[in-house]
Amino acid sequence: MSYILDALKKSEAERSNTEPGEAGHRVSFASTPGKQRELWPYLLALALMANAAVVAYLVWPEYAPEDEAAVPEHVAPVQSPRPAEETTAEQPTKSAMESTAPSSEAPDQNPPDSDSSPDRTADAPEEEVPSIHDMPRSVQQRVPEMTFNGHVWSSRASSRSVMINNRLLREGARFQGLVIEKITTAGVVFRLDGHVFEIDIVRDWQGGS
Repeated sequence: MSYILDALKKSEAERSNTEPGEAGHRVSFASTPGKQRELWPYLLALALMANAAVVAYLVWPEYAPEDEAAVPEHVAPVQSPRPAEETTAEQPTKSAMESTAPSSEAPDQNPPDSDSSPDRTADAPEEEVPSIHDMPRSVQQRVPEMTFNGHVWSSRASSRSVMINNRLLREGARFQGLVIEKITTAGVVFRLDGHVFEIDIVRDWQGGS
């Protein structure tokens, strides 16, 4: 900056010395201090502007934004496809589970037969069986004497029993040609050659004499 000011002063001094003055005298630049003071602010402003231009030219490129490197690109992550083996392996597994799962809406193909259970309760009304005393005399004479020593009735047929002449018998057993068809709450139903009758256990049977 000092070099610029010196050059300007030298140029102004040479220009003043070459111009002719009044009465044949040369007017020097130093003899006019008023004019020098008037030019000084302009010269200083010009020097400052030139210096600012040089500094801006040198410094500005360092702060210039770089368009390409300033903003990083956002790349969405790429999801790799699942292997084909996993997809094919899951499908048969799911179908196998669906085929083996029991259907809640499927009807029961084999409902339990209540009549086939030997231990069912006798809720149905019992058919009226004739007493031994209502049978023909020929049938009564074929029935042996009986002494009832014990009697057990239960809603379960397998738990019913009767003791006749000190012999424990259950439903379906045979006793001296008779078949025990059923043990009731008050007696025993027998079958003899197609004849069905009941003997009360309250009194022993003395035969049909």
